Amino acid sequence: MCYNRPIMEHRHHTILNQSRVLLAEDNLEVRVKFAKMLSLFFCEVIEAANGREALEYFHSKKPDVVITDVRMPETDGITLVQTIRKTDREIPIIITSAYSDKEYLLESTPLLLVNYLIKPIQHAQLLSSLEQCSELLQQRRPLEPIRLTPPYIYDGLNKRIYRAEQEIKLTRKEIALIELLIEHRGRLLHKETIEKHLYSNGEVPASAIKNIMFKLRQKIGNELIETIDQLGYTIA
Repeated sequence: MCYNRPIMEHRHHTILNQSRVLLAEDNLEVRVKFAKMLSLFFCEVIEAANGREALEYFHSKKPDVVITDVRMPETDGITLVQTIRKTDREIPIIITSAYSDKEYLLESTPLLLVNYLIKPIQHAQLLSSLEQCSELLQQRRPLEPIRLTPPYIYDGLNKRIYRAEQEIKLTRKEIALIELLIEHRGRLLHKETIEKHLYSNGEVPASAIKNIMFKLRQKIGNELIETIDQLGYTIA
């Protein structure tokens, strides 16, 4: 499986960042690596070592997405999904397998899967499947505004930021910067990363990021975005 930094449309990132995924995988090494990858997208990754444990977590923790391996001890992936589908016909589910057995593929057909991925999973296939999950999640529930440091709220669906319910007009690059900071919320976002994101098609003008940040803070104030040791920025 490829673990490069994912490239995904921001609206999908926003939806998945508000969602929890249940990962059922009996191979510890594979599960740890896969969970690390999924943590780049989801706010929480719930790990299960077998189908029985996964079913318990499904009922107790109520995940938004399920990813399960086919062959697992105690309860296999097909049985797990069949059981889930008795009570939930809409939750996005992805099945993974190290085998391309036609038997399993045929059994999975009526289970309304997002995808059936054969290991080793290709980065592009995983990304496409997660984007499909995002689309399904958006149909199930509207994209909720993100509550930042009070009194700020960011509406990712309409790309608007509010301070105490008052909309603050931002430029396209200012919105892109806000969304990038939210995507890395709570972590240092280096200036170089911002430059690559905002100016991907050419050279970065001198002091460009500094100027954008200066104008953005004139609009929203200084309390929302923090500068960290002149290395970059973070948003809370």
